[in-house]
Amino acid sequence: MDCKVLLISSNLGSVFEEPSIEKKWLAEFNRMAVENTPDIIALHCQEIGGKDFGVTMPMVFEFVRKIRELPGLTLFDRVRTFMDTDFSIADQFTALGNFYFFHSRLGSVKIWNFSRKEFEVVQKESLPVTQSKGAQLNQALQNDPCHIKERYPNEFYPTVRWSRKGYLATRWSVNGYNFSLANVHLFHDEDNLVALEQSPSCYSQYRNRALKYTTERLSHLLVGSDPFFMFGDFNFRLDFPAVIKHMATQYHQPQFIRSDNGSLEKVVYRNPLSSDEKDSLSIERRKFFSNSHCTLFTDKYTELLQYDKELSHFKEFRELPIHFQPSYPFSEDASVNNEYMEKRCPGWCDRIVMNGPAMELVKKSSITPVYDLMGREVCTGDHKPVYLSFSFKISDNDTSYPQPPEDQRQPLAQALGMTALHQLPVLLSSFLPRPHSQSILNAANSGSIFAPRPLLHPGMSLVHGSTPSSTPVSPMTSVPNPTLPLSVQQLGKPSLPALPPLPISLQQLGKPTLPMPPSLSFSISHSTVPSVPTPLLSLSSVQQSGLLSSLAPSSSFKSVGFDPSALGADGVSIPGTVLYSSPPGGPPHLTLQDPKDKSNSSKDKKDNKKGRATFSGNQIDELEKAFVSTQYLTNSERSRLAERLDLSESQVKIWFQNRRTKCRRTAWKSGSVTSPTTPTAPPTVLSSDTQVTVPQ
Repeated sequence: MDCKVLLISSNLGSVFEEPSIEKKWLAEFNRMAVENTPDIIALHCQEIGGKDFGVTMPMVFEFVRKIRELPGLTLFDRVRTFMDTDFSIADQFTALGNFYFFHSRLGSVKIWNFSRKEFEVVQKESLPVTQSKGAQLNQALQNDPCHIKERYPNEFYPTVRWSRKGYLATRWSVNGYNFSLANVHLFHDEDNLVALEQSPSCYSQYRNRALKYTTERLSHLLVGSDPFFMFGDFNFRLDFPAVIKHMATQYHQPQFIRSDNGSLEKVVYRNPLSSDEKDSLSIERRKFFSNSHCTLFTDKYTELLQYDKELSHFKEFRELPIHFQPSYPFSEDASVNNEYMEKRCPGWCDRIVMNGPAMELVKKSSITPVYDLMGREVCTGDHKPVYLSFSFKISDNDTSYPQPPEDQRQPLAQALGMTALHQLPVLLSSFLPRPHSQSILNAANSGSIFAPRPLLHPGMSLVHGSTPSSTPVSPMTSVPNPTLPLSVQQLGKPSLPALPPLPISLQQLGKPTLPMPPSLSFSISHSTVPSVPTPLLSLSSVQQSGLLSSLAPSSSFKSVGFDPSALGADGVSIPGTVLYSSPPGGPPHLTLQDPKDKSNSSKDKKDNKKGRATFSGNQIDELEKAFVSTQYLTNSERSRLAERLDLSESQVKIWFQNRRTKCRRTAWKSGSVTSPTTPTAPPTVLSSDTQVTVPQ
């Protein structure tokens, strides 16, 4: 299906100070929601609570209630709101607000939990929005792990004592399609005369530093194959000295007016052909005036795009062509719709930028992408919101989990005994690292893959070499050819012990327990009831059913198996090897490997072993940086990295395999993890009051 997206960035500093502006802003936002018919609306706001936030912050919750009651949002049944309203925590306060709305026609909507490092379902709203509901939507950010937020350090903007600038990012999955969204608010120009001193200005350098800092902090979201959109108030300004030179061609040389103490107060350019004093170009600390102000920045703004240079320093970002006038600074007079204040040199402060995968997504839109101003003919405050509308293809169903084809479900049920599909994820839940084990269990429990099932009892085993139809019958019962699962009544006395709570651990499975090997894959049996035969899940049955080919290509699998003979005669073993794929944030895929397959034998590996590849210091540094971002490269990422480092893709792939092995071995020896098979995720902020740490 086509999923229509509407991204909007809006600085609300003026909205909370004038009720009539708020009313017009809400009407424009509702119009955008109605006319664009989006499935997803992402609204990023800056200066929540207004400029005088200490007084107007209580208005924020009422503002949210009004948004939720807009007619254009009636069919959006899943909403997540992140609003930084606690200005009492000065060193963390950013005044950022992120609003996300998802239409009822969408299937699965999930948000990334940065603490648990897995997606969680966004629940539907079942109650109408009330005052209490609005307050509930605006929960304190400090305890919400589904976002990353940070205020920029004070030293990033040394010319002011304190600022509320920073970023707030989230990650989403819609029907299995993942993407990230980040709100950002960078530093403004404090003094026009200071901005005129050099090119680029010191303020431009402050913004450059803050944006580089942000890209480093969010590198685990920005770098990769998932689309990443960053939209907010970047406060980008034109190259001010170059703009003044462009505008001053018709004027005399400038006149510098100084105060009594010698400090510069004003710079004036006058027209030699006019006696009108207003026919001039005047620059003061917080004033910028030109007689051609309106004409130049409203009608001839394309002449000034050449001086919009700040984004050009960031090669990782893309932006659609700009076909709209500067978004700041418009008049805050509610009766004036489209006039600039004589305060600052107008600039394209409010922007929507994206990484390469996001740009490719937008280019493939089935509707013409539109990048424009919201409320051109309406007063929305000193900033005109900018928006981007486009569409992209998503699956009609949730593709977060593997789905057996319809025509294979009945053969699977017959071959595996009706419930074996459910036993496999439960069986593996204790041994696969999160989020993969939890994803399988969530899918099984929700019915998104498997039908309802009774819980697996400890007598269940996964063993190669037999079929369900040949499963031996308990000598204590006369039940012929039992099918899975066997109930306590079917098994007769003595009855099985009560089922331990999930996930099943080694300690709960009874004696003898097994030491955790370097890589783990085995069946579960209960040693305290040896006289009760264990139902069998046949590897050949699974292979004949076609399940393996329906889950994922075998090239994406990563083995976590080991030689079962190492367990000893009294150990619990499984002659088949369990395989799973574990891309970061991706769905787990399961299959089995026949131990008779000798294609990966140690002898063959020794015969095919080649000379060890050597890497330069620079290549190792770049590989390590890439490894910090993600331990599992996609094919395109591996190809680009190999080309950049003058290596083959095979060398990059093997280096990453060896590096992951080293990482697990180190963690295992230090005792910092329970199993060396658990992949390590890149560092992220777990909550708004936790600092992000990205190794340099």
